[in-house]
Amino acid sequence: MSGGGVQSRYRDVVRIRAVFLAAMLARASVAWGDDLVWTPTGPFEGASIMALGADPHTPGTLYASVYGEGFFKSTDSGLTWSPADAGLPTASGPVISIAFEAASPEAVWVVASEQLHRSADGGATWTYVPLPTDYGGEYFYLHVASVATDPNVPDLVYAGVWLSGVNSIWPEHAVRSTNGGADWSVLPVYTGYTGCGIRVDPFSSAVYFAGPFVSHDFGETWTADEGLSCGALAWDPSDRSILYRGRFEGVDRSLDGGATWIPVNEGLNGLGVHSLAVDPFDPTRVYAGSDSGIFTRIFPKRAEPTLAPRSRPHPRRALERP
Repeated sequence: MSGGGVQSRYRDVVRIRAVFLAAMLARASVAWGDDLVWTPTGPFEGASIMALGADPHTPGTLYASVYGEGFFKSTDSGLTWSPADAGLPTASGPVISIAFEAASPEAVWVVASEQLHRSADGGATWTYVPLPTDYGGEYFYLHVASVATDPNVPDLVYAGVWLSGVNSIWPEHAVRSTNGGADWSVLPVYTGYTGCGIRVDPFSSAVYFAGPFVSHDFGETWTADEGLSCGALAWDPSDRSILYRGRFEGVDRSLDGGATWIPVNEGLNGLGVHSLAVDPFDPTRVYAGSDSGIFTRIFPKRAEPTLAPRSRPHPRRALERP
């Protein structure tokens, strides 16, 4: 073969290898890069999503509260939805909070029309759950604002409530049940109404209430803490350092446990986000409930997730301490 033929063949091989390498890099970028965007999913485009919940026991199962339309359940990761509000008073107020029990695969808690309800059969039927009536003062009405469960401790449930008609001041209280809602106690913390609700860190069992308060002993004592802001918040169940928060204009992501936040709004087009859920079976997938429907996005998986120990005393033992 002549020298020119060898050089021509060499150039062809280099060109083919370059094209192949470019294709592989493009695939890698799509698979592993954080260059994807939020995309709408499901039939609720244009509707305001008040609450989202991802069932930690059943893959692909989601719950969503759609303002003005009702409460729905999906079993195919949000592609299709069916009503799940039979017996709920959603006609007088939407579902604004969703929680799941640690040991009961079919048990779902919601706040609907400022009342607490529980389903033992995955949303097919609902039971009204009464809360304490004595909060140390006169009031006209008890409003339930939020519900939260501890994924590490069975039968442990919290609720955030506020009282109207107390000298024109609306105090906000936290209550707790250690037996799955059969009995409740008022916790030693309250403030002026904030609307921030109550939430539980799934790794440490820390309880955050009304924005400025946190408890590390299941609500027995509280300290001021401004670490987590109000609004939608979701933890990555596989990595304690990754959190997501909803804002009036999109979503922020933290890779250091909430110390710093990065906007991740591509595709949301300035929409407000009221609720968030991370897929428990695929934590790279995040769902956002916005002012205009449900959006989903895939985020890259960290090479070395930071897992937290889950060793905490049982709340009943904490209550028995002198």
